[in-house]
Amino acid sequence: MSTNASSPSKHDPEGRLPTWRRVRLWVSSSLLGHLVFFEIICGLPAIIYGVVSNESEGTLTASFATVMVLELIAIVAIAAAAVWYVITVPLIRRTKR
Repeated sequence: MSTNASSPSKHDPEGRLPTWRRVRLWVSSSLLGHLVFFEIICGLPAIIYGVVSNESEGTLTASFATVMVLELIAIVAIAAAAVWYVITVPLIRRTKR
């Protein structure tokens, strides 16, 4: 069985693209893809850094960690939506012409 064989999707109806390429197409063509990508690439490292640095300083509490995580999730989601509407959507429209 081929490693490139996968289930069909909107971007790859025949299921022939490698998984990494289908993920890249999904991320670059949907708001949800942008949100997930930004949370993984930007949000997760920021959350880990914040928790580790506050733990090392001895200032980490459960309530502070919860507030920090929720704030970082919101900030990264706003940034992802801004990138989607300001940069990606115009680029998609430009390439469809």
